[in-house]
Amino acid sequence: ASEPPFLAVAAALGDDTRAAEVAQRLWHEPTAGEGCSEWNRAGDVLTDVHRYEDARRAYTVASRRPDADQFRDVLNLKMAQVSAGLCQYDDADSFLDDYIKWNPEDARANEVGITIALKKNQKERAQKHLDTLQAGGHDTWAAYVHNRYRVLDGRSKAAQDFLDQVAQHELTDFSLLDWCAVKALFDGERLDVAESIWKHMSEMKPESAVPYVGLSAVHYQRGLAGEPGAAAKSEASARRASELDPLFFQSYYNLGLALQLRIGQERADEASFTVADLNAILEPIKTTLRYDGLQPQALNDAAYAIALMVKKDSQSASIGEADSMVRRSIRLIEREREGECKLSVENLHLLSQV
Repeated sequence: ASEPPFLAVAAALGDDTRAAEVAQRLWHEPTAGEGCSEWNRAGDVLTDVHRYEDARRAYTVASRRPDADQFRDVLNLKMAQVSAGLCQYDDADSFLDDYIKWNPEDARANEVGITIALKKNQKERAQKHLDTLQAGGHDTWAAYVHNRYRVLDGRSKAAQDFLDQVAQHELTDFSLLDWCAVKALFDGERLDVAESIWKHMSEMKPESAVPYVGLSAVHYQRGLAGEPGAAAKSEASARRASELDPLFFQSYYNLGLALQLRIGQERADEASFTVADLNAILEPIKTTLRYDGLQPQALNDAAYAIALMVKKDSQSASIGEADSMVRRSIRLIEREREGECKLSVENLHLLSQV
């Protein structure tokens, strides 16, 4: 693998030593064998984990490669996106203008335009981009819905009323229905609405794991509120999802949460958990990380379980493994949600001490 993509992946997955070694040479002029597409892919990986400064540098190098002309338009759009991520809105506008004048109806460009407009409090401009998405009809309907919801502010009554309208209007759009259910659950805390949508989806496509993952989340929330039997229902829905799609990471993460909730209700408190209990919780969360190692909350939850195991039996698990997970989680979220990480390296080690 050439160095730019390797560094992007290594840093994203937490290989600090290798990433640091490569970083010393990364931003020098690439070798003749490295083309625009390689640096473009590196920028995409870095963007996915919100390392916008590094992504911007990768896209800049990509734009200077001899074969860059064929990527010029899309690089302008990506530079607009990462500049917005860095709160450099004037730069973002400049790159977006270069792209959108040739692609005025492009859904992604108008979505980036809405992001910039909202950050700059330019409501009329955001509405113009929304109007463009709406005029695109079926091709841009999902993008219009998502961004109309953003403009309304997802937790507002107006946004939740809009969700209801969409769910009634697009009863055959599976992905959009799932989006509506997620927003109803996590933004509006409307468990009945979310459950109704996911049940409808499970009837539409009985072979799909997606609605069972959603139903697992609904039952988990009800279990947290103390509803009897909800934790077991959450566990059963998560297991059904993993049976239908053995590679869907969210199924395993939901299973780990459901097990933690059910076992916690059966025990007096966390101190009563056995090593076997913690292993049962940890196993599906580790499976989550095997399929997607860039899930900060799963990394934190796994590290937490490992620390409790070490506290009960120092030979049952490795605190070094938990330490690595916490450090990776902090790197993944520090730009987006600083301070939201459940564990720090320091309190991880305090937690594991007898």
